[in-house]
Amino acid sequence: MTTTVDQLVHEATRSAVATTFIPTRYPYTYAADFLRQFPHVVPVDAGPVPLNMSRSDASQIRRRWAEVEGRDDDEFAQVLADAYLRVHGIEKREY
Repeated sequence: MTTTVDQLVHEATRSAVATTFIPTRYPYTYAADFLRQFPHVVPVDAGPVPLNMSRSDASQIRRRWAEVEGRDDDEFAQVLADAYLRVHGIEKREY
């Protein structure tokens, strides 16, 4: 059997993203991971986006973006975290 690109991508995606909700990662880690995975959604007004964005970089960008939009940072982190969970099919659960 020959391994295909689709199989490799599926395997990498499956192992790269946790599919179980982890409460200690909500909202800040999930928000950072959303920005790291989708840096193209960051508006220019939020400042430069590093090529290899760390979670720390992403947190700083999230704070600047919230400030530019006049939003509360905690609420904006939840919006980004919820987007990450939805994209990855992870159900948010209360523990």
